[in-house]
Amino acid sequence: MAKTKKKNKWIKRGIILAVVGVVGFVLFTQQQEASRLRLIENTNTTTIERGTIELFALASGKLTSANETNVNVNGTLSKTLVKVGESVTKNQRIGETRDIMGNALAVRATEEGIITSLPSALNNAFVISDPSKFKLVVNISERDISRLVIGQAAEIFIQSLNLTFEGTVSDIGSIGNTTLDFTTYTVTVIFEHGDEPLFLGMSASAKISVEVFNDILNIPFEALIIDGTQRFVLSAAWLDDIQKPQRDFYVPVTTGVADVYNVQVSGENLEGLEIIVPDPSSSFPFIGR
Repeated sequence: MAKTKKKNKWIKRGIILAVVGVVGFVLFTQQQEASRLRLIENTNTTTIERGTIELFALASGKLTSANETNVNVNGTLSKTLVKVGESVTKNQRIGETRDIMGNALAVRATEEGIITSLPSALNNAFVISDPSKFKLVVNISERDISRLVIGQAAEIFIQSLNLTFEGTVSDIGSIGNTTLDFTTYTVTVIFEHGDEPLFLGMSASAKISVEVFNDILNIPFEALIIDGTQRFVLSAAWLDDIQKPQRDFYVPVTTGVADVYNVQVSGENLEGLEIIVPDPSSSFPFIGR
């Protein structure tokens, strides 16, 4: 009888341990599945498709007047009656010269505007600028200058006002400025600003298209995995079996042209492939590489 009771006791313990084991396994499996589902829900994916990448020349500068008038000084300037930044009207006295008899001769503004330069050894003239018409002069690298043409569309952005305007390339400098073996060329962009309150001297940037690549496979930069000299993307098939190393789902790619957001890729069976795009602000678990 004692042996029977002892045997039953061990049987019960065995049953309890089995039940606990089964329950534990079920809970572990459920937690694992829940973790997988959360990962899938919080993971961005994209499909590799054909699209366009457009390359731009980007440069910044200061707004100047698109309509400047030189008032030349004949003789020796004896008195300056205006300052840089001062508004003048047409025929206003802006300076004086002396003739050989010592008589004062008036130098008058030929246009209404703002004085932006006074006579100097380099330019013996007053410069009057029209404050309602603007241009932007920027320096473009030697790599991009040959791909620009006069009349080409350009985009002007005024950061301080968060305003964007459509402009046109009106002049391309033919003589480069070299600094530390890096050569740039001046490019002038003119634009209409409508009723927006722009001012001479404001900082602005120009964005000019230099080349367009159509019908190419491209992916977001965040989806590119760099491992030494090799490049890969991570197939979204990994989400179906996250216990396996991600490296098992690496797909090799060759990269080409790129803009600030996307990069061209080529390789076998890429078109239509769904891949993972990690959020750069998150700590995506690239584990098991």
